[in-house]
Amino acid sequence: MDVSSRNNLHFPHEFGKVFRVRATLPNGKQVQVDAKIVTVKKSNVPGRLSVGMAIENITEEARKTLGFFLMP
Repeated sequence: MDVSSRNNLHFPHEFGKVFRVRATLPNGKQVQVDAKIVTVKKSNVPGRLSVGMAIENITEEARKTLGFFLMP
């Protein structure tokens, strides 16, 4: 996920930090998961950071929502 590098002043993007991600999928369904920061690097876009995340804890409901969305 690309984020503004200015966010890093108030919300440090540290390796191993776990945070809650809430998103609305293109099909309109909302999903919430806990994600852990696994990489942080400069984005190709100036003023942005590229943050790599791994899902830590996912509820069965979120798993179903994502699974349904990702089905072909």
